[in-house]
Amino acid sequence: MMETLSFPDFPDSADLPPLIEIDAQTKDIVLGAIKLVLKRLKNKGLMPEDTEYRDLTGRPLLMHEFITVFKANRNFASDLLLNKEGKKAESDAEMLICGFSLAQVERLLVYTCSKKVYGIATLKKEKEEKKSFLGFLRRSARRNSLLDDILGNATLPDPLKAFLVYHWQLPLLRDYEEYLLPAHFKEAGKGIFCLKTEKQIKEFSKIQPDSIKHVRSLIGGRFLPMMKANPAALRGLARCDEKKFIFFSGILGDKIWEFFARDPDAVVEFMGMDRRRVEVFGSSVASICADALRMLNPIPTVVLSVVMETFHEVFGDLSPKLLGSDEFSRKFLYDVTGNFRNMTTESESQIEEVTSTAQYKWNAIKPKVDEWLKTQ
Repeated sequence: MMETLSFPDFPDSADLPPLIEIDAQTKDIVLGAIKLVLKRLKNKGLMPEDTEYRDLTGRPLLMHEFITVFKANRNFASDLLLNKEGKKAESDAEMLICGFSLAQVERLLVYTCSKKVYGIATLKKEKEEKKSFLGFLRRSARRNSLLDDILGNATLPDPLKAFLVYHWQLPLLRDYEEYLLPAHFKEAGKGIFCLKTEKQIKEFSKIQPDSIKHVRSLIGGRFLPMMKANPAALRGLARCDEKKFIFFSGILGDKIWEFFARDPDAVVEFMGMDRRRVEVFGSSVASICADALRMLNPIPTVVLSVVMETFHEVFGDLSPKLLGSDEFSRKFLYDVTGNFRNMTTESESQIEEVTSTAQYKWNAIKPKVDEWLKTQ
């Protein structure tokens, strides 16, 4: 993601602005207004002097720049942004005197630009089979608008058309085109708006649309909050069933998405673990590292319960950070956990022995851990 970009938080219940269905007359009105605004911004030095409207529709980053600059300088179009009462429109959603809102105009521009991006991608694929034909198109485009006519008449699959809406999506168009299928848009719905980097889009593309559909069914109304919190959670949720989701939700609370975003192998390991043992680990299952888990696993469950309880007592709020650190595990945890692998808690005296041993061991390493933490 480009560092200069910012992405608004998308409200779960927000309605998307309807895509304008324009006839020839409406098209002339819209284009005339856009070209006038572009001219005014150029005159003020806010857009490159040689920018034309056709440049905007074929270049997502330039279109993004145009809309961003316009939103920051609406005063240059105050005479155009009038509502049906002839007064200044107070929001993008307010209906203008021309019969549609500024949000609808934004969506139309995004749609127009998207058609070209996907149209160009389609032509590039055809190039492998029809190199000479594409070369002809490109040469012709220098002399006339043949290529623009073809791309302008391109269509988008309905799922893409439904969720390519906002100007901040424009820098992501080529990532959408490269990585995502129409079915990804269909199953993600408004969740698409939560993918804000190339990395997130690429990771999302690795999940089959049927798996996304399964996750939507599994978590219902929590799908969009999950996508907003951590889209990577889809990886683990795709392998989960309803009973396990309810179980882990009860243990983890608001850390549930952090857990399912873990390495899928770790998620599967915990889902296959005895429930009592998972309860002993508690919220630590969201972040405990592989080394820590490997060192704690040989300890019997009843003994582990005491070991974990005393660990949290000694280290408090630092517990998640420590258990999530491979270095901490290798440097401190191994020597401590070896003492508990053959211990039992079958009697009161054995429980007391495990408890006192655990408290002693954790308190013994705490000063060294505190010093180590200062170097991190």
